[in-house]
Parts: sequence; C-alpha cells; structure tokens
Amino acid sequence: MLDMTKIENKSIKLDMESFNLIEEIQNVIKDFTSELSKEKIQLVFTSSQKEPIFINADKVRISEVISNLLGNAIKFTSKEGGGTITIKAEKKDSQASIIIKDTGPGISPEIKPKLFSKFVTNSSIFH
Repeated sequence: MLDMTKIENKSIKLDMESFNLIEEIQNVIKDFTSELSKEKIQLVFTSSQKEPIFINADKVRISEVISNLLGNAIKFTSKEGGGTITIKAEKKDSQASIIIKDTGPGISPEIKPKLFSKFVTNSSIFH
C-alpha cells in the first residue's frame, strides 16, 4: 500500500543498477524451491539467450515483481496431475521480457476488465 501511494505521488525512489536478469530470476526461483517441491509443481526456466541478459533497473523491485508473479502462479496452479510453471527470459533489441505461464485456471472473465485497477483479486473466486 505504501508503494502504491509513492507511485501515485511520483515519490518512489528507484535504485538503478546494472545486473544479470537471468541470475536474478534463478535467485527468486531458489527462494521457492521447497514450496514448489511441496506442492508437486514442476518449474521450467528457459532463456532465449546463451549469454547473460544485463539490464539497468532497480534490482530489489524487479525481484519483488518476479517473486509476486511466481507466488501467484504457484497459488493458482492446479496441483492435481502435476502442475507446471514455465518462466522464459528473452532479450530482443534493447528490451528484456520475462514470461511466466502456469497451468492454473486463468483469470476469470469478470476480473479481466478490472485487471489493472487497484486491489483487484481473483482469490475470492477460488476459496
């Protein structure tokens, strides 16, 4: 909530640094290793690059975003029949992207129009 307020007020401070995105994704994945194992979810990480992908960004914030996306993927991935989460990192020209896919039910059609509004969640649908 504090970060949202800072973003809206344009007062958020980003600590920009150059770092290897591939390495940072691998660090986040390590943090989830026991949870993935416990939930019997297979995680596949690939990169279209043979060499590191260096980006200039706020490393902590990028890690938080990847962690939140991976945490949500784990939360909503089907545990029956062995769920799978795929993470792919790629760089094209001067842009890097991270794609996270899971075998969960997807986003409810009722939520999609409000997806980028504050505090919208799909959680209540799955309880």
